[in-house]
Amino acid sequence: MNLTELNQALFMLVFAILFLLPLGAMWPNMGEAFVAMKVIFKILDTPIKIDARSKKGYPFTDASGEPLSGVDSASAAEQFRGNIEAIDVHFAYPTRPNDYIYKGMSLKIDSG
Repeated sequence: MNLTELNQALFMLVFAILFLLPLGAMWPNMGEAFVAMKVIFKILDTPIKIDARSKKGYPFTDASGEPLSGVDSASAAEQFRGNIEAIDVHFAYPTRPNDYIYKGMSLKIDSG
């Protein structure tokens, strides 16, 4: 091994170490990312209760989740008419009560 090859080997070793050091610092974050990814995929894999192709809609249920007898979702939805209006809405999360998300927001949605 001559001096040039030794010099190249040392430079390659130094650059390899400089490349791998930041990966070691990121390793705990990568573990957290994998855990978060598992949670997200579990949520995405959860079967949904609403059939988007159904014309019946989602059934009205009581507190235990049992369907209410004598109430048809489709006919009940047709009975709702009118506008939706929210006036002077203030909202903040309980953990940050002084940081308002909405402060004095008003919204009106006309029917149709």
